[in-house]
Amino acid sequence: GELEDKLELNPFIKEAEVFIDIEGNLRVEVWQRNPIVRIAKNNGTGFYIDDEGVKMPLSDNYAAQVPVATGKINEPIRKIHDTISTVAAKNVYALCKYIHDKPFWQAMIEQIIVDSKGELILIPVVAEHRVLLGDASRLEEKLKHLKIFYKKGLNKVGWDKYKVINLKYTGQIVCEKW
Repeated sequence: GELEDKLELNPFIKEAEVFIDIEGNLRVEVWQRNPIVRIAKNNGTGFYIDDEGVKMPLSDNYAAQVPVATGKINEPIRKIHDTISTVAAKNVYALCKYIHDKPFWQAMIEQIIVDSKGELILIPVVAEHRVLLGDASRLEEKLKHLKIFYKKGLNKVGWDKYKVINLKYTGQIVCEKW
């Protein structure tokens, strides 16, 4: 109805239902959008992308504990409930959608940078290195190899031995020392 439509104009609300229950009480049920990444623009503005690929404005009242993506993400905001449209935003979304329900990666990835070629660079929480992911293809394979490398390799040689860990090439990890 009309009240549901008004509630759903709020960019933080995914869906709303308004009804009268058996006892005659007015009931309102609201489902919130679930942000999975914050896009930070150079000018200090930005927005969230939710788990359905819909853009949400930043809030003065709350900050979601999600990775921050910066760099060459020229994603326009056109209207409420606007879905992402650029390749860069879609790559960031695919990555964040993949890691969203994986506690290891949620805890590990602090920032995502989109470089001038549109490739993804991961900044982990625990070390000084950067991880070159390339595009969002083969995410499961790339992150599985990285997790094994972290557990079996870096735990032995030290987390700050390498400056760059490159996952762009199929079936191999290329590391660059400091």
